[in-house]
Amino acid sequence: MIVCSDGGSTTQFQLDDLYFDIVQSQGVVGLPLYELHAYILDGEVIKHDIQLGTPNIHKDYIEGFLLFIKTYVEQGSEPLYYRKEIDDPEQDYKSKLTYCYDIQEKKESIKQSWQTVFINHFQTPLYALIFAVPEFVRFFGRRITVVFSKPFCWSEALKKEHVVDENDPYSVTAKDNLKFGFFSVKEKQHE
Repeated sequence: MIVCSDGGSTTQFQLDDLYFDIVQSQGVVGLPLYELHAYILDGEVIKHDIQLGTPNIHKDYIEGFLLFIKTYVEQGSEPLYYRKEIDDPEQDYKSKLTYCYDIQEKKESIKQSWQTVFINHFQTPLYALIFAVPEFVRFFGRRITVVFSKPFCWSEALKKEHVVDENDPYSVTAKDNLKFGFFSVKEKQHE
């Protein structure tokens, strides 16, 4: 289910009711940006257009995101979990659950803001250098937003209704994130 909020009211959609498409637009200096959109159709007319995620210059990332959603709809969540020492971190980070935000009841850390802004340039350090100034502006904008926002909290009713077993082998948290560098992605070595 996808929940959309529009000025105080919320609408819930079943994933089966959505039509997905990858949309291309022109980004900074003419580089293409790819976005994943979900549509609710009324016949041939688009009733709702929902942008999922953020635009990216790497089409394969967006295709991986679409594969993630398709796998979830068709097979459930189990095949989406990254399996240490089985899956390939260099390939499977695009279509498996490999990164979680550590923001439950606290604000995003400076390190996480930095990683979020520069993850778009993973394996493309040349782009990171070219877009360093705009990305720094984006980073500071993100930090200002974090400073003035409230920490994310699940409601008590939702916590009681969906208790998470800490020993659940399918539970994924920020401690399980893969380690992204400019040139590679690796499994973290836990102490």
